[in-house]
Amino acid sequence: MSALDAGQREAYLREQLGLALTGQISEGELLKRLRKALTGMNQAEFAGLAKISRRSLSDLENDRGVATTALVNAAFSVFGLRLALLPMNADLTKVVCADFQVHDNLPVRIKRFKSTIF
Repeated sequence: MSALDAGQREAYLREQLGLALTGQISEGELLKRLRKALTGMNQAEFAGLAKISRRSLSDLENDRGVATTALVNAAFSVFGLRLALLPMNADLTKVVCADFQVHDNLPVRIKRFKSTIF
């Protein structure tokens, strides 16, 4: 694992998610950055952990090919993330994400996730 403490890992994850949600980096680049910074694993090690092939991981990280929802979810589940629908407009995405922060009537699964991550 990486040398970052839990607070640093959460801050890094939030920063990188923000970049991805606003279109500044691709999902593949997000996955690559998270893999390297948060796990310190090479592709083969990470692919084994995520139970996907190294080739599939490489394709995801380099934004090649057409990935299935199951494959994307398997790779990102290591970080407690899953594929979701978001607005294509970056400004609207920010508003939607901010809404989650101010409303306490989140679905139980999201509340549980928020309380267990990091």
